[in-house]
Amino acid sequence: MERKAYTRENKDIPHYSSVCPTAEKQLANIHKEGDARYGIDNWTVVEDLEKFRRDVFDHAREHMNLYLLGDRSENHLAKVMWGMAALIHHDTDCQHHDTIKKEPRNVTRKKNQRKSSDKPRET
Repeated sequence: MERKAYTRENKDIPHYSSVCPTAEKQLANIHKEGDARYGIDNWTVVEDLEKFRRDVFDHAREHMNLYLLGDRSENHLAKVMWGMAALIHHDTDCQHHDTIKKEPRNVTRKKNQRKSSDKPRET
């Protein structure tokens, strides 16, 4: 008996079940690190979108290069994924965030810590 490939009935729905839960968890952990360091949703505060794109893309490339060079001192691939997700967020004008000039939620700064809006999260 020949086995047929599974087909999804509604082809318009994204295939969330195909997303690796481990990768999704690692991405969430990068958000958790950044939230603790820079404030929740700090990365949604964008004064200059073009500069933000350049900075995030450069950081993502740096993490990719470190990974390719064998550095395993931090989760470089998840940080690359974070950067790409942040770029997608701003390029698609996500509806669940107001991406222009809003203060991040629950920001707590330590003494001498820069304001969260001074610089996008570095990964």
